Amino acid sequence: MTEGKRITILNVVGARPNFMKIAPLMRAFRKRPEFRPVLVHTGQHYDERMSRLFFDQLGIPRPDVNLEVGSASHAVQTAEIMKRFEPVVEQYRPDVVLVVGDVNSTVACALVAVKLGVKVAHVEAGLRSFDRTMPEEINRLLTDAISDLLFVTEPSGLHNLKHEGIPEEKIFFVGNVMIDTLLANLEQARSSPILETLGLEARAYAALTLHRPGNVDDRETFLRLFGAIRPHAEEHGAVRDAERGRRRRVGRRAAGGAARISRLSEIDGRGAPRPDRLGRHPGGDDHSEGAVPHASRDDGAAGDRGGRVQ
Repeated sequence: MTEGKRITILNVVGARPNFMKIAPLMRAFRKRPEFRPVLVHTGQHYDERMSRLFFDQLGIPRPDVNLEVGSASHAVQTAEIMKRFEPVVEQYRPDVVLVVGDVNSTVACALVAVKLGVKVAHVEAGLRSFDRTMPEEINRLLTDAISDLLFVTEPSGLHNLKHEGIPEEKIFFVGNVMIDTLLANLEQARSSPILETLGLEARAYAALTLHRPGNVDDRETFLRLFGAIRPHAEEHGAVRDAERGRRRRVGRRAAGGAARISRLSEIDGRGAPRPDRLGRHPGGDDHSEGAVPHASRDDGAAGDRGGRVQ
């Protein structure tokens, strides 16, 4: 680096899981004067109230650029992000484009950068489900294949990247930025009135999030899943976070009378009910559309102390 020159990094977010990952990175960049961080929001998840909720609660600075892409099919959305992101790269002429996670914005902006000769850094590289029917899996594979710097959050990521032939000098095992976000917001989470709002007792319920198409688009599969959790729900009660569009297609009666069902997407960050106007974003990632942040890589149930953190 030339003496006195700041390193310009375009930091890309597009969907709510990205916000959780970018927050600790932006905090770290702000502490280092040698970096010039620029935050680009593609608008892949475009609900303004929910975006503001995440930015406010996580302490993320307002985006320097908002591409306002919105919802579309995977192909159309990815193409539109690329079209709108290219002029941003040409304007800022960054040293690095940093992408996080595995959504359409991740792969789209990585492709634009590498074609313009800009280095790409991928945070949360190497994660694999080995299920190519998942849009996120394709995004992960493609992004890792073209990235110059791959920051890995867990040992399995190291193994996967090496198995795929990624040179070791590109790979850095750095730990999980989601844990940084968890720790930074732990006290805020502990002071949340969400348990009182939902009428729950601490450590006396299970949380279930359902959003994978293979699990919830087929009625019979959905019924089998609820049959499996029914004994636990009868004993402890359960809270479900499911997307509105999927609730319409499958029907609430699939849950039976065993679980106490509360729609977390109707609770804002202060625990106050609000109208639920959130539908499926066809071109978005397959993460839940609920307003209460969570970080689950796969569908599953976990106690109130949290599930697997992505």
